[in-house]
Amino acid sequence: MRHRAYPLLLLLSLASIAVRATMTIEVMATPQLTPLLDDLYIAGNFNNWTPGDPGSVLTINTSGHPVIEVSGTAGETLEFKFTRGSWAMVEGNPSGGYIPNRTVVYTDGSTLQVTIEGWEDLPGIHTISPRVFLLDTDFAMPELGRIRRIWIYLPEGYEETQDTYPVWYMHDGQNLFSAATSFAGEWQIDESLEGAVTSPCRSIIVGIDNGGADRADEYAPWFNTQHNAGGEGAAYASFVVNTLKPFIDEEFRTRPERIYTCTAGSSLGALIAAYMILEHSEVFSTAALFSPAFWFNHANIMALAQSQPLPADSKIWMSAGTAESSTMVPYMNEMRGHLLDGGLSPDQVLAIAEPGGSHSEWWWAEVFPAAFDFLISCAPLGFSARDGAPVWRVYPNPAADSLQVEWTGLEVSGIHVYDAAGTQVLTSGQIIPAGRFQLNIAGLFPGLYHAVLAYHTPAGLRHTTHSFVKIQAP
Repeated sequence: MRHRAYPLLLLLSLASIAVRATMTIEVMATPQLTPLLDDLYIAGNFNNWTPGDPGSVLTINTSGHPVIEVSGTAGETLEFKFTRGSWAMVEGNPSGGYIPNRTVVYTDGSTLQVTIEGWEDLPGIHTISPRVFLLDTDFAMPELGRIRRIWIYLPEGYEETQDTYPVWYMHDGQNLFSAATSFAGEWQIDESLEGAVTSPCRSIIVGIDNGGADRADEYAPWFNTQHNAGGEGAAYASFVVNTLKPFIDEEFRTRPERIYTCTAGSSLGALIAAYMILEHSEVFSTAALFSPAFWFNHANIMALAQSQPLPADSKIWMSAGTAESSTMVPYMNEMRGHLLDGGLSPDQVLAIAEPGGSHSEWWWAEVFPAAFDFLISCAPLGFSARDGAPVWRVYPNPAADSLQVEWTGLEVSGIHVYDAAGTQVLTSGQIIPAGRFQLNIAGLFPGLYHAVLAYHTPAGLRHTTHSFVKIQAP
């Protein structure tokens, strides 16, 4: 019996001298769309693969990287993955696809440096600029008892300065920045705003995803019996005004005053944006309404516009295509009439009906830059230095009879004006030696146009574009 005990005693002795090892795992980089409000967790064979283990959350080291220490037996293999608190939000490859478990051998005192390349809940190749971030994928909406994904665009120079910025609150957020999340193409909001020269022109854009099946309910303030939808618009507006905006103003360097706050959307998103500026004019001074679906709550939204005149400094952009629904342009013009009757001047309320426009993302992307220039609180308007292009401006915008064009340090070979369909409708002619030119646009029909500046560089002829709006002369 004694001799049989020796192997057991030997095993116990060996176990007693097993060496514990503590190693550091440092995340050197995370995907650009890692939500700013989410914690990072590690889950593995050391913690029973618990994806949101409170004891396995990463902290930030002095280099600004997420890190965690993990202990085990020296020489054994650690298997693990990173999550954002659940297996639904586990790391993946750059396009959000599945990756196998990570493995490493426990080595005491060592540091493993890794990169997280993607997230399974954010699949696809995202066409976003470096200035676009996800604030959260499950931002609480207490007014509706739901959660929502929130995007944010921070303008160039945000990290390097202490400047404060106007804010646009835009609906249907998944369509604004990335083709991977858009319904039928993105608006390219980030590309449109890149490189604005004058700091006040730069703005923070907050994109609020729609609620999918709840979209019509949330974007329609009044219930539509024919479509059996709507009626939650007031609660949705309350969420933006009372929950989301205070959070954005607290966490980011905004200009919180109403004069610097805009709401914008398309179709039903434009309906709720119209409601928000009418019902909450103490919060919003401007609104951009692209192809507004006033038909969904026609009587109610028109009655609201008649009963609640906007403050005298308000500005509204409305645009739609003439090939859209039969009521689109008439209802848009009806809304403009109510706003004018309420005291706003014609140059404060635009209603642009474009023959080339359609009820589509590509059209709204096309007209967004002009809407931005019209509404933003920035002076002077129209400067551009995108992609190395020259600094120049067109003003006033909107314009009735003449358009002033100014530039510096260029040999300009011509200024050409195109309508929204891409047809050239006006040209300045030959080389212009001075840095200023006046275009007579009195003969153009009201609508959206693009001014193209042709200029010479050592590499050859180049072009740069600004959009402007032609309005009817008083």
